[in-house]
Amino acid sequence: MLVTIPQPTLSNTETTATAMSSRSDKLGNSSLRTLCSATAVWNQTAVTIAGNGSRGGSVKQLCNPFDVFVDSNGSILIADTTNMRVIQWDPNAVSGVVVVGDLGPGNLSNQLYYPTSVFIYNDSLYVLDYFNFRVQKYQLNESSYPLNGTTIVGLFGHGSNNNQISNSFALFVDSAGNLYISDGYNHRVMLWTQGATTGVVVAGGHGYGNMTSQLFYPYGIYVDETSSIFVSDCGNDRVMKWLKGSNTGIIVAGLNGSGSGNAQLLCPLSVILDENGYMYIADSNNYRIQQQLPGAQEGRTIIGGSFGLGSNQLSYVEAIKFDSDWNLIVADTANHRIQKFNLISNGCD
Repeated sequence: MLVTIPQPTLSNTETTATAMSSRSDKLGNSSLRTLCSATAVWNQTAVTIAGNGSRGGSVKQLCNPFDVFVDSNGSILIADTTNMRVIQWDPNAVSGVVVVGDLGPGNLSNQLYYPTSVFIYNDSLYVLDYFNFRVQKYQLNESSYPLNGTTIVGLFGHGSNNNQISNSFALFVDSAGNLYISDGYNHRVMLWTQGATTGVVVAGGHGYGNMTSQLFYPYGIYVDETSSIFVSDCGNDRVMKWLKGSNTGIIVAGLNGSGSGNAQLLCPLSVILDENGYMYIADSNNYRIQQQLPGAQEGRTIIGGSFGLGSNQLSYVEAIKFDSDWNLIVADTANHRIQKFNLISNGCD
């Protein structure tokens, strides 16, 4: 089952706050703490660090958060999708601060229309603006929030040309500042180098399907230091790895197709890697997070596995990230909250 963007009636509030003078990017896989992944253990009971579990538009609530980014200060930036905003929660905060949007749906420079992904690189915030078919870039060193953005992708309308995107789910900025977009409804991943006005297809782009040259509603993406692209291929219930310059991908998770077995996935929506190259997959419709080692035929469930509102349950996870201590930060989308699953043992002892 494909998770689609819900569209409830919203109640929005405006919030303004002083901006931080500096915000460092964090790719989600660097830490001062070592992680011996294969035997690491995370607490099965989460702590809610943003939202209160009820859908709403106040600064204490979230509404279908699709993505989360952890910055170097431990603050989190959230794509609060159906509230049409990006909101920041600092450590131990009981409410958030609106960074972008919260002004109703629209295509002005200070508006968003269903933001689905957020990323920070070099004190700039990148936001994927789903129904505006664009990527907005914001300078985080401006004096106050909400911010006004600049359109860097989406200047030529929406479509399937290389200078266009359609409804898109995720973005990623690599260490060189190159922008990757999971162009979901075009069933491809696009690369925009810095300053480019057109993109390049780097995964998929051959129509939807289940061949190794195809994708079917790609969602979350992760780019490693070799420029290999890991793609959550939701419609095919698998994770694909595309080597730089390759015309075909390699199935690296979901080798036994759709299902709930350890070698199966059911609409994976997010994938990240740790320092050892181990994958962590938001297996959304199985309500769990899977860890899979390089070359392994199957994974292991490290969090979740049942649907619900409990602190040990999940409901359609759209994104997972690591903080600097390898705690897992989870966008528990349909529960309207961000959950933190603390690392109990790094597995090195």
